[in-house]
Amino acid sequence: LITAALAKKSYFKIRKNSEKLKTYLYISKVINSFTDFKQPDISIWNLFYTFVNDLVKLDAKIAEVNFLAKFLKTLGFAPNIDHCINCQRKIENSKNIYFDKERWGFCCDKCCSKKTELIAWQTFKAINILIKMPLKEIYIRELNEPIILRYTEIKNMLEKYLKQILKYF
Repeated sequence: LITAALAKKSYFKIRKNSEKLKTYLYISKVINSFTDFKQPDISIWNLFYTFVNDLVKLDAKIAEVNFLAKFLKTLGFAPNIDHCINCQRKIENSKNIYFDKERWGFCCDKCCSKKTELIAWQTFKAINILIKMPLKEIYIRELNEPIILRYTEIKNMLEKYLKQILKYF
């Protein structure tokens, strides 16, 4: 018989800040869309727990896009960011970067088509950093500001990607 319970952390800073609360609810909705009810997944739980703690301490925008990138990686759906999905040429050698949302990956300027979307090189680099680098290192290297400046483009890109994945599952 349980007669009382105490919360270890209340995350009052999230509840008090409307932007952080909105971000928290959005990420909760994303997780709910990709996971089955009552299906335990410790890696997603740990990622979410880290996200909540980041959200308390850091800018909501960077905590959000960092979570989305790491979430895709955790699920095994992170896009290939090193090579073109068509010709396997290194993306960094390409003048322009395109995103093929139907094939879930990036392609070089030689392999682009009408179905691909041109994205800014800085947006591509920011997504690359978010997928590969821990958030703590992003702040140590002072890469958080360029990511925040590209927040809208990064979020739109990751949302399109997530929606495309949901269509197939």
